[in-house]
Amino acid sequence: MKWMIVFIFAMVGLFADEFDKAIEDYNKGAYIKALNTFYALAKEGDAKAQYNVGLMYANGKGAAKDMAKAQQWYEKAASASGIMQAYNNLASFYLEGKGVKQDQAKAFELFQKAASMGDSAAQVNVAVLYAWGGEGITQDKMKAYENLKKALSAGQSEASGYLDTLCKESSWVCQD
Repeated sequence: MKWMIVFIFAMVGLFADEFDKAIEDYNKGAYIKALNTFYALAKEGDAKAQYNVGLMYANGKGAAKDMAKAQQWYEKAASASGIMQAYNNLASFYLEGKGVKQDQAKAFELFQKAASMGDSAAQVNVAVLYAWGGEGITQDKMKAYENLKKALSAGQSEASGYLDTLCKESSWVCQD
């Protein structure tokens, strides 16, 4: 039993070293090498590597841009261990119809999931949809305000502009 624990820790350390090396390769512009390493780790179930594979396909780094593959990897990363950025990125695919059928209600649901996990970019997206609506989304200016305040306090500067617009349009919402 003791040797099994040591083996597990050694494997975790090995994966961490490979992941860090892939990040280093990516930052140096060695995208194909980074993608190969992330891909190998992703196939082993590493959720962060799955997210990075999705990101690389979405941006065309190390492989041709492929939104369908990006979506698949984001879904794996989101469902495997709840990578909040994967939920946010996947939601943007549904919002814009990139690689999937456009579905604003599905996008909103995924943005809400990421926002509830603390993703400040998703909080902005949720707020925008609450404030100015979307297909199948009920407007709620107060929830928009709350999400923008959360995002702003988390350092998401983009929230400031939306908050200003919301307060100009619906000043009653911004009465603290």
